[in-house]
Amino acid sequence: MYRSIIILPKFKNINSIENIRKEYDPLFGLINPHITLMFPFESNLTKEEIVDIIDETIKNEKTLLIKLRGVSKSINKYGNYLFLN
Repeated sequence: MYRSIIILPKFKNINSIENIRKEYDPLFGLINPHITLMFPFESNLTKEEIVDIIDETIKNEKTLLIKLRGVSKSINKYGNYLFLN
C-alpha cells in the first residue's frame, strides 16, 4: 500500500490558498490544504503503526513554524503541481 505523510496546518490566509487550489489543484475538494512531509512511499505498516512511529519520533520536538513565500510549479510525468514556497 502507498502512504504519504502530511500535516494539516492552520493557515491565516486559507481563503487565498483555497482560491488558488480551486483553479489549479485537481485534488481541491478531496483533501484540505496541506504540507507534504513525505511523498508516497510503499509500506505494509498500518496507519496506526505509522502514527505511533511519528508520535515517538516527534514527542520531544517543539512547535514547527513554517513561513511560506512565493509560488513555484513542477511539471512531471505525474502531473502539474503548484507549490507554496
